[in-house]
Amino acid sequence: MGAWKNDPMQKLKTISNPKKEPVELLALSVALGIASFCFVKSQVYLKIAISLAAMVFPFAIRHLIKEYREDKSVGEMELEIPNLLLSLSSKPKGLPFEYPIFELSKTQGMLGKKFLEAKRQIDLGFSTEYAILAMIESCKSHIAKRAIGLILDEYRTGGDYKQAYLSFGSDLLQIQKLQSENATANIMQKYTLLASIGVLIPSIIAILIGFVSGIGFSNSDPLVANAKNEILPSIVAAIQIYLILLAGIGSAIIALQEGKLKKAPIYFCILSACSLLIFNLLGRMQLV
Repeated sequence: MGAWKNDPMQKLKTISNPKKEPVELLALSVALGIASFCFVKSQVYLKIAISLAAMVFPFAIRHLIKEYREDKSVGEMELEIPNLLLSLSSKPKGLPFEYPIFELSKTQGMLGKKFLEAKRQIDLGFSTEYAILAMIESCKSHIAKRAIGLILDEYRTGGDYKQAYLSFGSDLLQIQKLQSENATANIMQKYTLLASIGVLIPSIIAILIGFVSGIGFSNSDPLVANAKNEILPSIVAAIQIYLILLAGIGSAIIALQEGKLKKAPIYFCILSACSLLIFNLLGRMQLV
């Protein structure tokens, strides 16, 4: 592991390719912030909060898309691991250790690409151990790291790991079966929360407030009409604070459900921006 981490070529690639945010994304962020501040009719602190949420919104969406792609590739790789382990458990004796790596490099899928990279490194003159360490280092899946770690252990010790491959592969198949049964329900819960907090609840509240504010009190009692005009802005501000709190609670629930609490701020930025902008959009349409 240490040899791979200290690889000068890897350091050179990292230095020569620094992460930069696209200029278009920064411009969109600034434009959304300015437009939100000018668009929203509310107290200054709420206008600032909504503008900040709108500015972060493009970056939050970009981050979620990136994580979705990474999670998808990791999921595809993990689905391939049981077959890899079961095939290793049945390999004939007496073969060179590199032979399974060369054979697996011909397969399709994410794991096939990883083994192809290892084969290329071996062909270039790197040691087999180095190539396997490079695979472990490049994997973002803990399950893949553990599976490839078994291959490395077998290479280092020279022992018979067929039973270990068989046991680990069989256990993974059972775990994946249980996960697939719960996946649909978890996805439904997640997107129901996102749609409810980000769109449905602010829309319904805005429509109800618009209905109440549109009732013609002025013809019946001027005092009641004046009281409505004084109280209604405070009610609208309180509702927006409620939407922010609701976005925070919903974000924490979704992040905990996924087992990734660090994503809670990302969901919070998206939900708060959506709910507040939708609420104020309906307000500008004279529903609020």
